[in-house]
Amino acid sequence: MLDPSLLIPHEDVSKYRLFEIISRIKDTSFMYPIIVDKSTYLILDGHHRYYASLFLKIRKIPVLLVDYMDSRIKIEKWFREVKSPELAKKISLQLPNDGDVCINIYGANFCSTSIYSLFWKLHWLENKLMYLGIKVIKNTKNGIEPPSISKEYVISVANNGLRFPPKTTRHNYEFIIHYERVRLNEFI
Repeated sequence: MLDPSLLIPHEDVSKYRLFEIISRIKDTSFMYPIIVDKSTYLILDGHHRYYASLFLKIRKIPVLLVDYMDSRIKIEKWFREVKSPELAKKISLQLPNDGDVCINIYGANFCSTSIYSLFWKLHWLENKLMYLGIKVIKNTKNGIEPPSISKEYVISVANNGLRFPPKTTRHNYEFIIHYERVRLNEFI
């Protein structure tokens, strides 16, 4: 159990999902542990639970400490499958391509000055498409392929007080993590 103020997030969250988690914790007084690097206290998984604990002013939350530099922890990608690829390409071509960090959006280069800013441009494109009623599905193998990110880059972004868009990183563990809900009554 750790004070949530010690933890360092690296991703933003969906407000809708955040309020679902806040409601669930209030209703049940239980929380699943957040996965955290033991050296830096960087949150690997559990950003919604983390922000919910801050909102609810929970003094101690359950965490599972892991070694982020362990080779069995991988950062994998969330691909974006767009149900109207031509519209995605058309909108992406309207944005300035102002850098040399690029991805391919259905045959068009989509560029920015850094991996960090490219993810935020991609997030903007996703939101624009969803606003227009176009479905964007994040999955593990089909669609727009985002750039790879190193663990060191994730730590650097977080240590600079920045946050990636929601669901930028997908941590995969080549070992079993036992999740057990923890009662929070005495910590609320």
